[in-house]
Amino acid sequence: PLSPPEAAMIFEFVETMSEPQRTRTRETFDRQVEKLEDKGFLRELERLQDPAISDTRYHEITQAYFRLNIPCPFLEDECCSIYPVRPSMCREYLVTSPPENCRDPVINPVRRVPLSIRLSEALARTWASLSEERVQVVPLILVMAWVGRNPDVRRVGDRSIPLLKRLLADIAQTSNDRRVKVDSVTNK
Repeated sequence: PLSPPEAAMIFEFVETMSEPQRTRTRETFDRQVEKLEDKGFLRELERLQDPAISDTRYHEITQAYFRLNIPCPFLEDECCSIYPVRPSMCREYLVTSPPENCRDPVINPVRRVPLSIRLSEALARTWASLSEERVQVVPLILVMAWVGRNPDVRRVGDRSIPLLKRLLADIAQTSNDRRVKVDSVTNK
């Protein structure tokens, strides 16, 4: 899942690709969204954007999505074609388990390095605060369609300084809240 500003960044990156890569990338997105529709899973995936979704339901949907075995639309020849602008969630996915576990992490657990703060979540919260909208995330596979339906998010550059200031304040607050929580537990 991506924060709205990351979704806009990815959309803009695709728009700046040279032909025929841009067309190929858009066609890949279209084919994969069609697969989701054919399997009757598109509506389920869109539910991930519901802020009221429970953690359990979120986990169920993401596991079901993974079982569909739909590769990242930016995966080309087993490599990330947008590596320099990859989303923070991809940057934060630090795995320590054997690579073969990634084929089916439901059966073979994937061990990740725990992070105290997820930039992707902080950015989603910050964007919601700045745009006065609800917190939301965008499944990567739906980025092109979502940004197409939400063109205002493409003007993120107009608000980059306030966004950065709020993001840093959110990270500092989250870090402080966690420190206080740990301190209260260890002092008991």
